[in-house]
Amino acid sequence: MKLAPTLLLSTSVALFIIGVHQTFTVGVLESYWIFMLCVGFLLLYKVKKDKPVSPSPQSTTSAKPGPASKAERSLTKASTKSPAGVKKPDKSSAKPGGVTKPSASSHQTRK
Repeated sequence: MKLAPTLLLSTSVALFIIGVHQTFTVGVLESYWIFMLCVGFLLLYKVKKDKPVSPSPQSTTSAKPGPASKAERSLTKASTKSPAGVKKPDKSSAKPGGVTKPSASSHQTRK
């Protein structure tokens, strides 16, 4: 764990302990602000912890993806195929919003 998230988490824990002590000593209304600081530090810790790490510019240019395995290739091929009996919509007849209405012939009636 890096220094910043460690400091945020430890500060939050310390503020929680101080808040509990102040609650027993002077009451909840007087120690409310301490708990709010505790929650604020916890939220900052969560943001810092979940922040994606951006790769350095040198590592992106030198790293090339390797050949895909057979399983990965078959998955990509399977995902591009349409299910049996379903026609893919023609891109030339697509509306600008990307939503197309199904044709009347594509609906099957149930008996």
